[in-house]
Amino acid sequence: MGGVGFVDSETVDPLLYPDTDGTGVFAADLVSLLALFDTGSRDVSARRRDVETMTPNGRVRSIEYRGVVSSALIYDRAPVIDYLLAVDRDTIVAAVERRGMVDRPVYALLRRCAEPR
Repeated sequence: MGGVGFVDSETVDPLLYPDTDGTGVFAADLVSLLALFDTGSRDVSARRRDVETMTPNGRVRSIEYRGVVSSALIYDRAPVIDYLLAVDRDTIVAAVERRGMVDRPVYALLRRCAEPR
């Protein structure tokens, strides 16, 4: 299971994955991840060296989405925006929009971890 790491509005790791032994997480680059998925592979942790990035890959801005002002996670290297709406202090609903699928967003439920691994 992956996650998102928010440091500040300019420093976001949108795609965090557990390492192979489950003791920590690493940040994956979206473009590299999509290339991996195109090969049919889904085991991101096992292919860490192919997808890992050491730099943040996104930033957060306020934006209106479907009539509601919320936050948006904007990816640096891909035409993808995650529209984020807080449900409560520890839960966010995300509508993930990619160029060409504006009318067909993918939804995700994000829950805060008690402590980063």
